[in-house]
Amino acid sequence: MKRILCAILCLALLSAAFAACAQKQPDVPSEPQSETGSDAGVEIKYTYDLDLSDDKLAAAFAGISERPVVVISAERGNCRPGETFTVTYKMTDAKKVACFDLSVPYDASRLTLTGYETGQIEDMYFEEQKTDNGLLYFGFCVRTVDLFDATLLTLTFRVNDDAPAGEAGADLVIDAFQVGIDKDGASVAEMPDVTVPFSVTVTA
Repeated sequence: MKRILCAILCLALLSAAFAACAQKQPDVPSEPQSETGSDAGVEIKYTYDLDLSDDKLAAAFAGISERPVVVISAERGNCRPGETFTVTYKMTDAKKVACFDLSVPYDASRLTLTGYETGQIEDMYFEEQKTDNGLLYFGFCVRTVDLFDATLLTLTFRVNDDAPAGEAGADLVIDAFQVGIDKDGASVAEMPDVTVPFSVTVTA
């Protein structure tokens, strides 16, 4: 019964997330980000900064020093029109994850999404949908899971033939992210909504 109720709730949340994606603009995280050399590739890391004055968050992270880290990477940071590249979205050090809602709004004036793969995470269930504004991806579980260097999404983009030179964004928006106060996830805490900016450079 719990599994059925969870599935119904998640489908309702998924429908609401589709409507919210076009309107909601989560804050850009202020946490410093690291970027590697553009020729060899590009990587961005964002570590969640949590306000533990929230009683539920404090209970969820009691005795846990790690904070979830989002890692976004591409095999190269510079691309020309007609070329393809892959972007990988990962999460690590995330404890007692109950569910999350991801979307990847990308620069359609420069990029075309040609393929994607969702993560293969044990005990998690996934829904995904390609929309006019990007890709929406929803993950949930009946209990909770710990994510260590877990791939959430792998996207393949082609640079449009007529793409102007400049930065081509493929950000990661995370909302509806809940962590369990206990391992069963009978009670959950809400993580803050974030947008992790990511882009490659389109060259002439």
